[in-house]
Amino acid sequence: MNLTARRGAGELIRDVRLPSEYDEAAFVAGEAQRLAQGGTPLNEMAVLFRANRQSALLEYAFMRQRVPYVLPGRQRLYHRREVREVLAYLALATTGDEAALDQVINIPPRGLGPVAVRLLCGEQGRITWTQLVKAMSEPDALGLRLSAVQAIEQFWDMAQALRKAAGGQPPAELIDRVLEDTGYRAWLAAELDGPLRLNSILELRREAEGYPDTARFLAAIQAQIEADLERADDEGVTFLTIHAAKGLQFKVVFVVGLEEGLLPAAKAVDGAGETGERRLAHVAFSRARDLLYLVSARSRELGGRRVYPRPRRYLGAVPKSAVIRYPPNGSSTKGDFIT
Repeated sequence: MNLTARRGAGELIRDVRLPSEYDEAAFVAGEAQRLAQGGTPLNEMAVLFRANRQSALLEYAFMRQRVPYVLPGRQRLYHRREVREVLAYLALATTGDEAALDQVINIPPRGLGPVAVRLLCGEQGRITWTQLVKAMSEPDALGLRLSAVQAIEQFWDMAQALRKAAGGQPPAELIDRVLEDTGYRAWLAAELDGPLRLNSILELRREAEGYPDTARFLAAIQAQIEADLERADDEGVTFLTIHAAKGLQFKVVFVVGLEEGLLPAAKAVDGAGETGERRLAHVAFSRARDLLYLVSARSRELGGRRVYPRPRRYLGAVPKSAVIRYPPNGSSTKGDFIT
């Protein structure tokens, strides 16, 4: 029996080169929205990336443009522990919210173990400002050790300083102050997954730059969280690492970060590791049934510094006749081929 392909040549692969990772994220969100408006179901689209740290900026862009997305097996940006904790500190600084107080009293760890926290909670079952005052003025009544009392006093002073600062600082600057004054940034620096978690917080900070005051920023975040909870888990563009995409296919695929240092990863460029990276690129490219976008940035922040990656090696393996620079001359008209 002879098998014959009947679908025809199909769409050309779209080579998209953008100034920075911010332009990359905005382009992918905007293009996904355009395709959805043209009739392509959101759940038939996927964004593939080499490293999990790339997803935070993409999430932010999708949220700004109100394009639904899903993260199979992972928490969305605003639901991640580190982001919730920084948001709790912002609420603590602006309103003195006691639910936030209960959440961050020992974050980062400051010597208030489970026993001290239980004593602080008392019969109310949660920590209050009144209990903190009592702990500092009558420590023996609560049965607290001296080290716990000292930790509470340090937390109190830090929290009061944040509350004073909150009135005159925009939310982005207040996040900076929270990271430094609480020791949160230093704590993450000592954690194995610290860089990834800090990256999520920095995306939160970038969004905060668009708001003049913290109260308005927190209200907008809460609205987004509530919208996330109401949305079906499978409704939206799928975000996946290339490894997680093996065996799957989508109508439209955006492969982002197709640059030296990301794909292929910098540590794999020399030696046998490059062969594995080439296989990964093949996996990524072959996830698309109908339309494939190969997206890269001319500059990107990697390892805390801005780099200017060399051209992608894997695009050269694709026949030039199958690829188009997109959008050519600022439009979506075909015809501007790579030379």
